[in-house]
Amino acid sequence: METFVAIIILCEVLLTLFGVWGFLHEQTLVALEHNIVRLIRRRIRRRQRARAAAAHRRQNARAVYTPAMPVKGRSSSSRAA
Repeated sequence: METFVAIIILCEVLLTLFGVWGFLHEQTLVALEHNIVRLIRRRIRRRQRARAAAAHRRQNARAVYTPAMPVKGRSSSSRAA
């Protein structure tokens, strides 16, 4: 139990020191926040793209090629310009 309390107190002290540092170095803290948000957005986009690509691969694996049959009465040379 004493170790648990010591860890909580240590975390509180570190959080307080980080708050004071952030107050003194506001521009650096804002830049850090922007970098963290950018990193999270990149990871979300990367995960979404990976899921979409996997869905496309699954869909393409199920697709079966069937050649198109020519329509009677229409030839490729009789196109109107």
